[in-house]
Amino acid sequence: MYKSSQLDATTAAELLLNGDSAQFHNCTLGSLVDIIEDNKIRPCVRLAREIITGKVARDCHFQHCFFWRKTAGVEATHVYAAGATDVERLLLMEDCVFVNAKLSSAVIANAVGAGAAQTEGIILLKDCASVNCTVMAQASVGIYVAGAVPTFATTGVSKAS
Repeated sequence: MYKSSQLDATTAAELLLNGDSAQFHNCTLGSLVDIIEDNKIRPCVRLAREIITGKVARDCHFQHCFFWRKTAGVEATHVYAAGATDVERLLLMEDCVFVNAKLSSAVIANAVGAGAAQTEGIILLKDCASVNCTVMAQASVGIYVAGAVPTFATTGVSKAS
């Protein structure tokens, strides 16, 4: 899945995820070619309860998926929940790889992040890896990494195993 327009819009994404029990297997979201403008979050997956009244990412699952970005600023991210109630119960991301292109002009601060601590659910990263991101998961917002504590680095691979 790739949206080649609105690369400078924080509210745009390849996928707006606000469905009940949605499952994605062996998918690729985003691009390693087109650059996301500086100071823009512009995730591959946007979690947003407020877009369609009554709809929310509830018990969703990504397995063996790639999330690609080429960034000009540290604010860009692969998965982003802006509000505190954007995830209900669980969003499981299993064996996923978050890649920020080597040709990016910036290192992503958080591969998976949120604008507020999740109050109605959690995001769980199980056996995932991130490349060219400062950290895989933003701290203290309801995002958890299963397995060994990854060694985060601005180059190379950060892996939870």
